Amino acid sequence: MAEAMYTTINMDIQETQERHVKHNTFLVWHGIIIWARSFTANLSSCPFLVMDSTLQSLTLSLHVKVLLCRDQPKYLTK
Repeated sequence: MAEAMYTTINMDIQETQERHVKHNTFLVWHGIIIWARSFTANLSSCPFLVMDSTLQSLTLSLHVKVLLCRDQPKYLTK
């Protein structure tokens, strides 16, 4: 994972923009729900993915926590 993060940080500006356009196009054509399902499917093989009954919780070594709803969008408020 550290190698992937290093590669991303040091990526050429043109490649960064091309990837952004690619991912944005996917979102426009498929919507956020399809993107979220695709994203969680890609994460399913990660050993640091923690599951509970409602949410999928991903905690990275950078102390960043991402909560993803499996069935429907839920809005988390403070």
